This record gives sequence, structure tokens and C-alpha cells, in this order.
Amino acid sequence: MNRPWLGTVLDGDAVFLDPVHARLIHLDRETLEVWEHCEGYTAGALAQVLGLPLRRVNRALKVLARADAVAADGERWFRSPVRWV
Repeated sequence: MNRPWLGTVLDGDAVFLDPVHARLIHLDRETLEVWEHCEGYTAGALAQVLGLPLRRVNRALKVLARADAVAADGERWFRSPVRWV
């Protein structure tokens, strides 16, 4: 999870670059918002804070976790650091 991600925001969406593995991930506005709030919240708490259905938060967390942009510690989610460019 401690990859040196690089990120930029374009028209509200974000693009993260994983320079170690030479891959990009695209985050739509909703997924970016979920990522931004991964500061130790559970999925249920994220849904409440963001006013989103739990299924959409879980879908965003699944996408982010597959990309190693977030990681769970028990039921709490934490985002990987990003250097914005």
C-alpha cells in the first residue's frame, strides 16, 4: 500500500500513476470522494459521511483495493499516499 502514487485531477476525475508497475488507474468523482475519506472509517461510516448507498461505497472500495490505492485494517479503510502533480 505504500507505493509512491502520483496523481492528478482532470475535470473532477482523478488519474493515479503507479510508477513502480507502470500502470494507471482512473477514479471517477464518486470513487475519488471515497478514496479521499479513507482515513480510518468503516464502509458503513463512509456511506453515512458521503451520503451514498453502502453498495456503491463497497464497489468503490473494491476497485481501490484491487489497485492498492486503499487498504483495510480490520474493518477500517486507509488510503495510500499520493503526490499530486
